[in-house]
Amino acid sequence: MASNGEQADATASGGADASPRRVSEIVGERLRRAREESGLRQSDLAEAAQRFGLKWGRSSVASLEAGTRNLSIEELALMPFVMASAGLVTTELIQDDDKVHLTELQFAWGYDFRRLFLAHAERMDLKHGEVVREDRSLSRFPEEILQKKETQRLADPLERISSARATLNQLFKADVGVRVWPKLGRLKAAQLYREPWTELDKKIADRIGATPSQVVLMAHALYGRSASEERDGRSEERASGRDRRTLQSVRGHVARDLVRELQKEWEGKVGVIERMKEEYGGASKSVQDAERLIDVIARRWKAHDADAEKFG
Repeated sequence: MASNGEQADATASGGADASPRRVSEIVGERLRRAREESGLRQSDLAEAAQRFGLKWGRSSVASLEAGTRNLSIEELALMPFVMASAGLVTTELIQDDDKVHLTELQFAWGYDFRRLFLAHAERMDLKHGEVVREDRSLSRFPEEILQKKETQRLADPLERISSARATLNQLFKADVGVRVWPKLGRLKAAQLYREPWTELDKKIADRIGATPSQVVLMAHALYGRSASEERDGRSEERASGRDRRTLQSVRGHVARDLVRELQKEWEGKVGVIERMKEEYGGASKSVQDAERLIDVIARRWKAHDADAEKFG
């Protein structure tokens, strides 16, 4: 039987079988263990955080350790310094085998997450227009690493709006699985958008005025499989035991049936999709509008998940 310490290690670590966890949950767990092992109080850690300008009280530390408090990017960057100032051993808060939750669709292994975090940090021009690559160990903190607020520079506005538009594009594909074809769900919809489409999907799309990817989604929503698989399945049933020429003729009839069925489905959904395009297109004009829409989408998905759990 595993000891309590071994169970705690398993909880704090990711591993191939573990579910992805938010950064704040991972950091909070490791922070609690380090504090308890050092015999410090939560108020001691809060005081250390206050020395770096963080408005933390004992309850802030308690909620972070419990995994109920979100951790800002600024707090994450300051966490090693806070821990060192409080006298804690500064182990890696995000370890290689942690599975870090990023979005409903994506996670990153701890090793890759740290690389992403450091890559963005290296791009920041904080001193003399050059990337600082020398040793940044905590023995030199905080002067060599932390900079005063007046030396910070805003991210390139074009880069920010480009990033916001890319995020909205991914959210749109998932949102179709909530607002247009809820049977699919957002994860399945996002996955199907990445699936390669067939020549049949393209022909149907041209006939009904949709895109091939939208045909892929409609087919899975209606039939639970692709249009090609539905055509072949029906054809084999109708032409069972017939010769190849008959099978080809039946396939043609079935394909026309699919066009009619999918066109009817498309006519009932195209209005919703067009309204979604207007909503997302309008929000993509500024970072502020994009962030507001992202927040609305998050609340909408949360309500959708609650309803699915309640009535499902």
